[in-house]
Amino acid sequence: MSVIKKLTPEILKKMIDEEKQQINLSEKASSPKSKSKAEIVDAPDLADTLAKKVDYAKKLSVHEARLTRQLREVLKTKIALKKLILKEL
Repeated sequence: MSVIKKLTPEILKKMIDEEKQQINLSEKASSPKSKSKAEIVDAPDLADTLAKKVDYAKKLSVHEARLTRQLREVLKTKIALKKLILKEL
């Protein structure tokens, strides 16, 4: 069993100081400004990439619609095949 000590103001202050030091050390270690700088990009470049992303999203929705149609056809064929199998049984 561990020995139970009273929590005196001195012990409490010491614990708080230790925690502050640990927090400061962890903040310094994870500081993003020490590793790299942000890249500066002009607004027209960002607009072009945004337009490309919107176009890609539109293309994906068209592709999704095409695949949905194909899936619908496959499901119809599957249902028809099941009916044929059940009739033969």
